[in-house]
Amino acid sequence: MKKILKYESKRKINKQRIKFFLTKGKAINVLLVFATTIYIIANSIKQIIDTINKNGLTFVFATASLVAAIFALIAQIIKFAIDWQKFFSPIAHVYEYGKQINKAYVLDKFFDKNNPALSTKAIKSGYVVEKRENSSYIYSSKVNKLLFNGEYDLKIKVQNKVVTEEEQIVLASILQKYVMSKANIYNDQLFGQVTDLLVDLPSKIVLNKTCYFSNKATNDIVYSKFLSRSKQSYEFNGYKFSIDSFNHLYDLVDSNAANIIGVSTILLTKDKHIILSIQNSSSDESAGLIVATGSGSAIIKDYKKSQTFYKFLTTGMERELIEETSNSLRYQDLSFWFRLFCHSTVKKYKKQEQNLQMRLKKLFKPNSTKVYCYNRILHRGGKPDFFGITKLDATVDEAKAFVNECNHHTKMLIQNELNLLIGKDEKKITQTLAKYDAMMEKLNAGIIIEDGQNVIKTYLEFKKEVLKGTKQKYRPLEYETLGMFVIDLNKIKKWPVLSDNNVVSLQVDYMIKCLLKVVDKI
Repeated sequence: MKKILKYESKRKINKQRIKFFLTKGKAINVLLVFATTIYIIANSIKQIIDTINKNGLTFVFATASLVAAIFALIAQIIKFAIDWQKFFSPIAHVYEYGKQINKAYVLDKFFDKNNPALSTKAIKSGYVVEKRENSSYIYSSKVNKLLFNGEYDLKIKVQNKVVTEEEQIVLASILQKYVMSKANIYNDQLFGQVTDLLVDLPSKIVLNKTCYFSNKATNDIVYSKFLSRSKQSYEFNGYKFSIDSFNHLYDLVDSNAANIIGVSTILLTKDKHIILSIQNSSSDESAGLIVATGSGSAIIKDYKKSQTFYKFLTTGMERELIEETSNSLRYQDLSFWFRLFCHSTVKKYKKQEQNLQMRLKKLFKPNSTKVYCYNRILHRGGKPDFFGITKLDATVDEAKAFVNECNHHTKMLIQNELNLLIGKDEKKITQTLAKYDAMMEKLNAGIIIEDGQNVIKTYLEFKKEVLKGTKQKYRPLEYETLGMFVIDLNKIKKWPVLSDNNVVSLQVDYMIKCLLKVVDKI
């Protein structure tokens, strides 16, 4: 199984590299020329065979055509190789990628008292900047009220996003980092938001077809700088996708960034308890923090023709909820060989997932999710996020029984990971799983901080120490959620850690503050 997983990591990386190159690298044009050239070669050979010993002049022209076509084919192969080098090598025109270099500069611009940081339209609609250490956002109470009342439940217009050359080159540099780190990468097809939510209601909501790679190359580089290896005097600052020449955050309609739509929801029981999750430490965002029960991005499959904007959002929220509570694995990305040689492992986890998803679907009815607030995250280039609450047709005790089943499934995934990495050390595996049980028991008892220590961080540091020195040449089956716990909504009002960005994600902090204002109306 280790060999298969090692192969799996390489296969996924190469699959995404080739897929990106074919779509964004304009390699389709090269392939068409390939096909045409090969046709000319085949046709020339046929003419040579047909005319040999019959017509000398025709034979000469056919031979010349063949030689020219062969040279053209060689030239196209060389061009293809050079283009590939441009996109996937740290040499030539690919930028050197530096993270966090512009962080202080960008934050100074956002929080300069003499600079409103927002457009006139945004300020008129009540948007303000909410500062939080390392992660801030803009929101409007006026817009949230309109959103809650269903005023933005409008028709959708879909269009294709224009990808700039700058974005392509920047993305190549970022992908190179992923390749060098041997990390798994996926390029989901997503929707970006074009229409701004203002108090002056739009006639429709315009969405762009975009992708995860585009988001990585625009919104997620707000603090980053790229220096050209071939043009020493040239640099590109990532914040240019998000901030205009007046140092204002671009309105969505004026932005060239992907602005993928985030969708998150929290489960709410009949007796006002909520279920929260813990993000796995290997995640790109909010690693090791308390997060919403379901959170992610709105994908192309969430949208159906004639669907209104709210239905589109709640479809995405409920899909993310079902996937993340069951720690759904990405089976569509598993190769034939993985499915063949690890069939029993895949079958076991898939069955567990299906059972958990069926249990959850019985606990909430269709259309049980209410969209109630919205913001744009500054450290992610102003990407838009929508938040909902999903009402369970269950009490806290019924919810806890479901949560325990989900946590047991997650524990099995952790055990699988430990067996692959340190399978010979049964003692360490037992100790790590015991630490996991202790963490979940404390969280379900409402204990986040014990003896001045974050119980989640304590577990993660213990696990990290256990795996120290382990050479991870492959990635085990991935799981996004580390576990779930239930807590009384009234207790959260007194939570001292709610605004602590080392414990609770920005989004959960914002969601709960907004939820407390409207929970009695849901």
